[in-house]
Amino acid sequence: MTSALASLLVPIKRGTGPLSVVLPPAGGGVGPCLGAAAHLARRGPVQGVRASGLMAGEEPDTEVAAMVERYWAALEPLGAPSVLFGWSLGGSLAWELALRYAELGRRPAVVMVDSPAVAEPVPDDQRDHLRDLIAGGTDDEAVRATTDAHITAASGYQARQCYPGPALLVACRRENPAHAAAWRDLAGHLRIAEVDCGHFEVLASPHLAAVLGHLDEFLNSLEEA
Repeated sequence: MTSALASLLVPIKRGTGPLSVVLPPAGGGVGPCLGAAAHLARRGPVQGVRASGLMAGEEPDTEVAAMVERYWAALEPLGAPSVLFGWSLGGSLAWELALRYAELGRRPAVVMVDSPAVAEPVPDDQRDHLRDLIAGGTDDEAVRATTDAHITAASGYQARQCYPGPALLVACRRENPAHAAAWRDLAGHLRIAEVDCGHFEVLASPHLAAVLGHLDEFLNSLEEA
């Protein structure tokens, strides 16, 4: 693995045991998912992945397929994880990576927190506002450019391939229900749980506790099966 690919890996907890991988949402950092990552760390090692574009000399990806290729190359040496977790765009990336592992006969559990499954273009007059919501109004040009690239990637993403393994979708009741319907059509073994909040609130207090409760229930059911 090249040093450029290795730099995309963000170890959150080292050790032995079932590996959980946390994929980045739009914006490219794993910071918004650290609460969930810390919870997953109770079960074993956790590996985060950050997006390309945040460091000098890197280019951000504007398509989910390109992000998947990059992250697959970085993660492949680690072996198949037991859990792929992602919020927003990160959940879509988790799904697409799970399809890769399925081709090798592995079926990691996929956890998607309010993740897009159907293309939903962002109007030009809303893009600046959305970028500021995601990037927190930062002046960092790399963060802003990466966020713009990810808005393009997420808004153009269309999930098309069925995944035969276990999956959990934690959906926000205040968001577009078309995404949940699309995931339901594609997943052979999908559990859907709802949280009564908006997309940008779901991993913050007090809603994070509900998300973690659904996560535990899902993973515990797989261990008991």
